Amino acid sequence: MTAILFSLGYSSAQYHDEEYVNTLKIAGTGVIDISTSVVDKRLALQYVNVMYGDGDIELDTCHQTSTIPVAGQGGNNTPLNLVETTRMTYSGQTPLVGMKLLNSRAFWGGMGASLQESFSVDRMDRVQKTVYSLPSPVVRSDGSTGPAGRGRKPAIPGYLVGFEVQSSFNGTWSTDSKWHKIFYKDIDVHEAFTGEFDVQKMVHFYEPPPAISEVRPCGIDC
Repeated sequence: MTAILFSLGYSSAQYHDEEYVNTLKIAGTGVIDISTSVVDKRLALQYVNVMYGDGDIELDTCHQTSTIPVAGQGGNNTPLNLVETTRMTYSGQTPLVGMKLLNSRAFWGGMGASLQESFSVDRMDRVQKTVYSLPSPVVRSDGSTGPAGRGRKPAIPGYLVGFEVQSSFNGTWSTDSKWHKIFYKDIDVHEAFTGEFDVQKMVHFYEPPPAISEVRPCGIDC
């Protein structure tokens, strides 16, 4: 088995930012055991991604998480706190079993939406992109953060939890999409397929950011 692994995590005091980056390219035959868990209360983020099996695999994946959203992550201009891209091919007599959870925890200030994907497959070709964002503190032109004021805008347009996937597989694949707002909103979608399928799926939960009150200078006559 041949593998190329690059992992980087650092903190930048100048911009009060913390970032985690992990890229992995691997091709070969053997036992696969991959597990990633990210819990960040400042981002209201709970993220879990696990996968294990025994067979032939080609995998190219990149995961980026940042406390201050970065515009252009994932190849567009939408500022994101988390973006993950994955290209994978697998085949084997032992099923490849995986689970991914992306949760914006309401108790920590998130939107209360979650996505979960699970699979157990003998064969799979998959291309997937996962995205997440949370309204951050206002970012000034010098990169520092602070309360809203004249000429300052939120760093991102709102809350976002979502993924897009194109997949061809033989086995079982399922997704659960939930969004709960106490007393007034409850969305719960379950989809599961067992057999040989080609799938294209996109699901996004979006919510605008909270309104920002702006204190303006007061004149003599106010």
